[in-house]
Amino acid sequence: MSADRPIERARIDPVAAERVDAIITGERRPELRIDDRIYRVSTSPLADVQGVEYGRHVVIQDVTKQVQYDRLMERHNEQLETLNEMLRHDIRNDTMVALGWAEVLDETPFETETAPFLDRIDQSVRHIADLTQIATELGAA
Repeated sequence: MSADRPIERARIDPVAAERVDAIITGERRPELRIDDRIYRVSTSPLADVQGVEYGRHVVIQDVTKQVQYDRLMERHNEQLETLNEMLRHDIRNDTMVALGWAEVLDETPFETETAPFLDRIDQSVRHIADLTQIATELGAA
């Protein structure tokens, strides 16, 4: 910001004005924190028809709510990932227990009518175990 605009500069805290100036000159990241607010500053050159730069167009946008929302979403994603890992782990453990019992039952003499049902249970539980493995691999990717 230039000193030839005293009216506009008077409305901005001097420290904040220095920070904006540093952003404009590329000395700072384009994020500005003033009190409990967060601003994003963007600039672009202003040039005449011959391409001679005579100033800069500066936009200061209050992005506090967006930054807060982004942080909230990040926390929620972390929580969902933790829940996902726990559920996969618990499902996989339960399927391994079910497979163990299915193997015990497989070794137990049954009537021939029950064998297809036991096979179906075994196939379903193995499918669940495979799905949790796939989910684990996709989560690690």
